Amino acid sequence: MNQGFHRPYTVLKERFKDIELQAVEVDETRIAMAISRGINVVKVDVEKEKLPFSDNSFDMVLFTEVMEHLSNPLLILSEIKRVVKPAGAVIVSTPNAVGLFGRYNHLFGCTPYYIPFLPVRGSRKGQYGDHRFELTISQCKDLLEKNGYKIEKAVFSRMNHKRRGIILKIIERLALLKPSWSDIMIFKCKVL
Repeated sequence: MNQGFHRPYTVLKERFKDIELQAVEVDETRIAMAISRGINVVKVDVEKEKLPFSDNSFDMVLFTEVMEHLSNPLLILSEIKRVVKPAGAVIVSTPNAVGLFGRYNHLFGCTPYYIPFLPVRGSRKGQYGDHRFELTISQCKDLLEKNGYKIEKAVFSRMNHKRRGIILKIIERLALLKPSWSDIMIFKCKVL
């Protein structure tokens, strides 16, 4: 199962033709796009609704680039625990609040957060869209561990920035020196 099915779902579908994949989404436009690509998708508002799947239904759950868009991720974290099989894996990815790219943007007055009561300049709501919050590495680890997840592996990755000026190239190279400065945190977890 995958919430936030975009790129990871497509890659899995291409590489592993014999596996069954399921996505959940709340946005009607994205649901239509998924269906047009042959993706099994169910409409669910993960902030308000339980997942419409039986307990222990999935070998793996991908929760990629979604948590930061939620006002409160606790319901979906609980639901993921419920639907993943005991020996299953959960992959969580989310932006690193203290990655170098975020720090660079803060220096120039950009915020990664969507603040509903402030006017929006241009088409973006925040640095990455409608992020409600972002976490540091230790905050994300604490959130997962305190909600019944055992982190088996942590990996740090950089975003594939469309604007590739000299400053971004320098930031990307610096992040290679110290992975915790990277833009994205990825955790492989087991459910306790």
